[in-house]
Amino acid sequence: MYHIVLVDDEKIAIDGLYEVVAEEFRECEVYKAGNGSEALELFAQKRIDIAVIDINMPGISGLELQAVVQKKWNRCKCIFLTGYDRADYVRQAMRNGGTDYILKLEGDDVVVDAIRRNLKLLEEEEKKRLENAQMRQRLTENRQQLRQYLLHRLITEPVRDAAEFLNQCGSAEIGIDFHKPVWMLAGKLANDSADSQPDRRRNMETLEMIFREMVDVPCHMESVQDKDSILVCFFQAAKQAEYSGLNRMRMREMQSQVLEYLELVQDRCYAELEKNVLFTAWEDETGLLQIYPEYQMLKMSFFQKSFSGQEDTVLLKKDAAPYITYEAGAKQEKDLFPMICDYVRSGMKKDAHLALLHILYRGRSNLEDSAYISQSAFYECALTMHRLIDQYGLWEEMNKNYTMSRLLEFHDFAGAFEVEYYFADLLHKIFQLLEAQGSVKSDKVIAKINSYIHSHLKEDLSMNVLSELAHFNPSYLSRLYKKKMGISISDYIAQVRLKKACALLAETDKKVSDIAAETGFASAGYFSSSFGKEYGVTPLEYRLREGGGN
Repeated sequence: MYHIVLVDDEKIAIDGLYEVVAEEFRECEVYKAGNGSEALELFAQKRIDIAVIDINMPGISGLELQAVVQKKWNRCKCIFLTGYDRADYVRQAMRNGGTDYILKLEGDDVVVDAIRRNLKLLEEEEKKRLENAQMRQRLTENRQQLRQYLLHRLITEPVRDAAEFLNQCGSAEIGIDFHKPVWMLAGKLANDSADSQPDRRRNMETLEMIFREMVDVPCHMESVQDKDSILVCFFQAAKQAEYSGLNRMRMREMQSQVLEYLELVQDRCYAELEKNVLFTAWEDETGLLQIYPEYQMLKMSFFQKSFSGQEDTVLLKKDAAPYITYEAGAKQEKDLFPMICDYVRSGMKKDAHLALLHILYRGRSNLEDSAYISQSAFYECALTMHRLIDQYGLWEEMNKNYTMSRLLEFHDFAGAFEVEYYFADLLHKIFQLLEAQGSVKSDKVIAKINSYIHSHLKEDLSMNVLSELAHFNPSYLSRLYKKKMGISISDYIAQVRLKKACALLAETDKKVSDIAAETGFASAGYFSSSFGKEYGVTPLEYRLREGGGN
């Protein structure tokens, strides 16, 4: 309902106009005021949509009243009445937001027509405001849907076009900058397999709500749920520094703060849902292109942990994902992944296959006596295959030939023979792809180069020296190394030297100049400069922080 006020100090004139307007616009509330002060009292009590104002009133004039009205309710349409045809009044009234200027001698019908026009104008404006509000709501909902879609894509398929993905993240206003590394953490309610799908969905929504409420850490966070009722959280430090070393420190600080809240989240979830929450995370941050494969490994390790009954928070290391013992009281065995990698590098297909069988039937005295493969052994083998595929960057090619999601679907297989055949076929395909790429030979060369770098840090590690060692020309070796390792040889050498320097600073009392010489830096000054750029502190500050030299 619209509200109309008529303001005029001539009582006879306003009473007559009031009767006409109230009769003509019965769907509206019509008020009258004998002067500007009475009108202001009405404006203080009501939302006035149309004001018909006598421009020449004693006390507060019509123009002065209009100025107050525009500040209080700028949507109000002002129609001016006057007995004088003065151009200066017209210009000032229209300039200040008036919509009509009517001479009193024109009669009440002209006023009614002006009110009708302004009511229509109000309806059109209201309709436009509603449409704009609906459009904003749709845009917000679309951004939320796009945000969830993109985050879900990150954990369900490899990112093939990073530039396009990052551009879409900008459109969705995702709070994480995926140009830079993120830290991944997953949470899952224990013993939820017997719950109905609606119950699992509600429980996961509760877990996500509790997590967001209780983890009070200054950082950027985005979360998404996957189809197996796992809450996946991406974290990034609130402030990004110029130096990677300082960023790493901030990431570690943020990670430590988040981990401190997990026990509170577990307690709250148990109180509300009567379920324990399992958490698994990577110890180090993850780059955009590695999120998918590393999440798959995290997820499988996560399943392993839940199957084994462990409920503590586990941090996985990139260089050696954990092996978990499943048999009660059994002695923990060695992770077979490095051994399988050696077999693959050397082209030893039979030995690699036997190692996989050992994982599948671990704990059995005789393979022929094994009538089944346990769920935990299946996921350990699946984790090993994921690590192997990731090691050689074969995700794209493997996805062309296999439904890789089967590595997470133990119950899809009819029995032990089908499981064994599936893994054997995957391994065979890996060997085929590596042989086609010549990767077996190149991996031996890379391993030889890396070994030489570690044992000859003080010596000349120029590209000419290393290329002679590998029997490759320098240009080819440089391209090959960058392709296989993801960084240049010079960057790798710098990393090894700095890590060695960190160990010497923390564990010995050697002088900084001696450490610089021992790790192959040209001078102590260059060493200090390189160290500061990488870690954000000087060598001596690092030694003090790590308690070295004592």
